[in-house]
Amino acid sequence: MLNQPTLDKLETLRLHGMAEAFRAQADPAQRDGLATLSFEERFGLLVDQEWTWRQNRALARRLTHAKFRYRASVEDIDFRAPRGLDRSLVRSLAQNSAWVAEHQNIFLLSPRGVGKSWLACALAEKTCRDFLEICEDRYQMRSTILTSQLPVAKWHERIGDPTLADSILDRLVHNAHRIELHGECIRKKLGGKQT
Repeated sequence: MLNQPTLDKLETLRLHGMAEAFRAQADPAQRDGLATLSFEERFGLLVDQEWTWRQNRALARRLTHAKFRYRASVEDIDFRAPRGLDRSLVRSLAQNSAWVAEHQNIFLLSPRGVGKSWLACALAEKTCRDFLEICEDRYQMRSTILTSQLPVAKWHERIGDPTLADSILDRLVHNAHRIELHGECIRKKLGGKQT
């Protein structure tokens, strides 16, 4: 069987991850480990590779679009440095980025150079990874109230990755009631007082 036409079709269909996995499966050096697998198992590996490739690409786009100062991740946090970093608190914040879903804030306070900005980037990076999962979990199972200063028409562009944007917006927008407010900042009028 000629593999190049199949690879060309996979690339034309933008199944780049699957094409990459197909090349690996076609490599004689890797065939020995695959010989015992059924067609379904090998096909499953191709689909898994495509899914992983798309997830990684979407994450890379979100991270690029976010323009974080540092390439940081919660997995790389050094708890050994003596700076009073509470491991259990950081892990609980990173766990499914629940602080975002619960509309909580995080204050990172320290002298200059201790790692506030890096830690903020690490937590934000984890949130980027979790956002699509949050939308998927809530879709047609729970209600969501979302607030934004950005008009809905600009959300797709702001998310960056068209596939990811379609997935998120499809789950949020099509069955939502929209209330658009206009006017002056109430906080300014009240002098920062909550009513």
